[in-house]
Amino acid sequence: MPRRSPTEPDWSRLSEHVVEPGYTLWTVGYIIRLDAAKALLDAQVERAFVPLDDFFSVAAGRGGDTFYNDKVLEWKPHIPVLLRPLALTPPLVMPYVGSMFLSDTAKVRAATRYVEDLPHE
Repeated sequence: MPRRSPTEPDWSRLSEHVVEPGYTLWTVGYIIRLDAAKALLDAQVERAFVPLDDFFSVAAGRGGDTFYNDKVLEWKPHIPVLLRPLALTPPLVMPYVGSMFLSDTAKVRAATRYVEDLPHE
């Protein structure tokens, strides 16, 4: 359940504070179930060398429209869809101040959303 910067809307709200997120970046904290960790190891996902935030979104089947990440179609054959992501809102974990401005992956994407673009809750 990451702290996140959504790049597309949540797919669904499961409860007052739990959502199924759309394509998400800027993840800070994760809770991964044992069966998900085993699925990642079995799929040898370490062979897919992509930014971790993008990896988790693609492994959850997000971003097929390529709006935010134009590499999704290139990466999909190498990243199996084997995760069902959940996110907390409001978040339990926050990044340190200014971390978004230091992100190399955020700097290279035209659709990057910065702090002032994030939804206010």
